[in-house]
Amino acid sequence: MANLPEMSFGHIGINVADMEPMVIFYTEILGFKLTDRGKGGGANGPELVFLSRDPEEHHQIVLVGTRPQGVPSTINQISFRVKDLSEVREGYDKVVAAGVKDIDPVDHGTALSIYFPDPEGNRIEIYMATPWYIKQPHRQLIDFNKSDVELLINFDLVAGCDGNKIGIVAETSPLRRKLIKSILFVAGCFLFSHMFWLIYKG
Repeated sequence: MANLPEMSFGHIGINVADMEPMVIFYTEILGFKLTDRGKGGGANGPELVFLSRDPEEHHQIVLVGTRPQGVPSTINQISFRVKDLSEVREGYDKVVAAGVKDIDPVDHGTALSIYFPDPEGNRIEIYMATPWYIKQPHRQLIDFNKSDVELLINFDLVAGCDGNKIGIVAETSPLRRKLIKSILFVAGCFLFSHMFWLIYKG
C-alpha cells in the first residue's frame, strides 16, 4: 500500500449543547476570532460557529450545535502548544482570572502543561515542549507560586537525572537563554573574585 502524502493537522469539530458559553470561552479566554456563523443544511440545520487564531486559516475549530443536553464529552483533550514557560503561565493566569475550575498544572517531563475544562467539559491543554525525553506516563504538579526561573532550574535538574535530551527539539526559549547567561555571569564573577583572593593571599 502506497504511503499517504505528507499531512498536517487542519481543524477540529466539537459537538456543542449550549453554544453561547462555548463561543465566549473560546474567543474571550483562548483568544480565537469568530470567522463565520450560520445554520448548516438550511434554516433548520444545526448552528455552526467557525473560529480561528490564524489569519490564513478560515477555521481551526468549528463548534456544531448537535450535542444533546446531558451527554458527556468523548474528547480526551485538545492541546495547544506555546513557545515557553512564560506563555504557559500566561494561560494559567488567564483561566484562573476567568474563574475556570479544575485547573491542573502538570510537569510531564517532555512537556510542561496546564489542563482545564471548557464550559462543556472538553479538556483543554496549553503546553510547552521540553528538550528532554522522559519515560511516559510521567506526572508531577507544577507550583506556579514559584518563579519561572525557579521552575526551570528545578525542572532541568530533575530531568537531567531522569531523562535524555531529545534529538530534535524547539529552539531554546528566551527565558532559558537569559537564565543560562545569568548563571554563567554569576559563575564568572565567582571565579574572578576567587582568583583575586588567591593572588591577594599570595
